[in-house]
Amino acid sequence: MDVIRETTAALQSIFPQTDIASFLSANANQKRKQLYEFTGLVTGIRLYNKDCNKGGAGIDDLPHLLSEGVPITLETINEEIKKSDELAAIYTSLFLKLSTIDPTTDVKALIKSAKEMDITPEHLRASVVNARQYGKFLRIIECELNQMLKDIEKIIDSFKSCMKKLHILISDRPAVPSNEVYPGFLQLANYWTSFQDEMVFLSVLTSTLNTLQTYFVGRQLKWTKEQMYNFISDKEVIFDEDRKHHDPLSEEYCGGHQCVFPHSSSEEINLNIECEGFCIWSLVRYQGLLVPADIHMGVLLLPPDNKMYAFSTPEAAKEFVMETEKMVNFMKIQVLRSTVVSKQYCTQ
Repeated sequence: MDVIRETTAALQSIFPQTDIASFLSANANQKRKQLYEFTGLVTGIRLYNKDCNKGGAGIDDLPHLLSEGVPITLETINEEIKKSDELAAIYTSLFLKLSTIDPTTDVKALIKSAKEMDITPEHLRASVVNARQYGKFLRIIECELNQMLKDIEKIIDSFKSCMKKLHILISDRPAVPSNEVYPGFLQLANYWTSFQDEMVFLSVLTSTLNTLQTYFVGRQLKWTKEQMYNFISDKEVIFDEDRKHHDPLSEEYCGGHQCVFPHSSSEEINLNIECEGFCIWSLVRYQGLLVPADIHMGVLLLPPDNKMYAFSTPEAAKEFVMETEKMVNFMKIQVLRSTVVSKQYCTQ
């Protein structure tokens, strides 16, 4: 009832009964325009009343909810990114260990024991793809949330500034001309609409995150992280941030192709590298394994389409330039095959 009474009083203050006849005689477009303005003015008045502790019943504190909600969601995102990166590192390192050429007797026994638990290179490779995809989606949401946080701060500052100006304008004055105060109320309403839009967007991102979590958790391998550590030690697991940075590629490793060297992280992001920045040699050599490339040693620019390829080691780059066409064609086939295998494994 408080909301109805306050809304009615606000509407009557901007739309007296004497104006009803004029409103009814207006055409449809004029009526819509007036109703839109009335809605904004009533919203602005109620927001002002709420700030004065004299009304605003039923209005949620959206700035506070957003200021708390976004960081909490970001914290969850960061935890999930760490989890996906850790699993990707374990899967990749264990895959490489179980795929060793000419394994020793001990490694052969290890491979046999792992196979008995259904820990095979094929399953590990599919799990790397799933973990990398999950991490990619998480980072997209993280980027959106970071931008949202900046936008919210700007809206809050503008909202507070507008509210302060209204307080100065209205303070201790029995009456204020409508042409002076109405623009401020409308601006408050516009800022509030922006808060509402951000709340909807946050809800969408949170829902997407929950869906991704369910999808990823529901499709993790049936063996636990602890079980995998029976076959690999902490020291053997190589995380992305621990991967060795190599010196810039020399001409010997470039095979006559142009090599591009990013000089900053922003420039690195803007490079349109094939295979999402993963090493194409590893993708081909290990039939679909995603190994992060070392961008610091350079990116090869190949004709005729000037496509960019990156590598995890100089040796990988050297082998690639020796059989470029063969590897690129095989990579295309392997990507399709890996996608199918990953989907089949996920449905098990």
